[in-house]
Amino acid sequence: MPIVVNLRKANSVRLMSLLVLMIVFIVACAPTPTPTEAETAVTVDLVMDSASLIVGETNLLVSVVDAEGKPVEGATVNVIGNMNHAGMVPVVVENITALTDGNYVVPFEWTMGGDWFVDVAVTLPSGEKLEKTFEGITISTEEGMGEMSEMNHSEMGHNMDSPVSAAYMQLVNNGQTERVLIGAKIEGVGVVEIHEMVMENDVMKMNPIGGQALTIPVGETITLQPGGLHIMLMAVEKSFATGETAQMELLFADETSVSIELPISDEAPAEASEFESDGLTIQTPWMRPVTVQATGEMEMSDGAHATPTAEASS
Repeated sequence: MPIVVNLRKANSVRLMSLLVLMIVFIVACAPTPTPTEAETAVTVDLVMDSASLIVGETNLLVSVVDAEGKPVEGATVNVIGNMNHAGMVPVVVENITALTDGNYVVPFEWTMGGDWFVDVAVTLPSGEKLEKTFEGITISTEEGMGEMSEMNHSEMGHNMDSPVSAAYMQLVNNGQTERVLIGAKIEGVGVVEIHEMVMENDVMKMNPIGGQALTIPVGETITLQPGGLHIMLMAVEKSFATGETAQMELLFADETSVSIELPISDEAPAEASEFESDGLTIQTPWMRPVTVQATGEMEMSDGAHATPTAEASS
């Protein structure tokens, strides 16, 4: 009798083990969920009317529709607006999830007149990511003046269609007298000017600073950065590629000069660098990359212009 009981227990254990193995096998062999056909044939478009193509706040409509033309709900939309022009701070809007009248409404601001491109990144409910770049968007001011004329370059005496870039840094005056930066030289650059970004009548403009003289008072720091003061590099005659360096000579009103090394990068270098001259410290200088094509055309990186990794399909 005790032997029979032990056999029953052994059979129960074997049966339970077999059931567990069968469950594991079924789960392991189950098909991996895949996006629906609608999700694999999604079209992403940017919808704008003429009234929204002026400097100021507006709403961009991002259309995300499936193969049947129906709006895709539950997506997340990120938008980055930028210009092919140095000194520009990208306009970034993230995590738009609300669907209104079949479109994702993105509150946006065109900060200055000129030619823009907009990168739209969409994450579908399945996790699939789509990115698309919309180029050739020309923004005018409320007065109807558009493109580069709004940036007051008409008096510069050169062609603004030529390649451009910009250099940035911090100028720290620890000396006994003020220093006045009046210009700079860099091999391969035809025109170098000190520019500033200013808001005038609710319109962002970029102008050369008065007299091309930037004063660094004793004990103060002047920061040259995207969206503010910067050294504008125009009529660029050769390419400056990311990862390379360029030599720049800063010129001062007291007839002194300082030679500095500029890392070429889409953003400020993580590693700080310094150059000293008579109590003046130049900290973390850098320059945006620019490519000069054989035909005279130019491609300039502003950091936010991403190449789509998955083209939206129709």
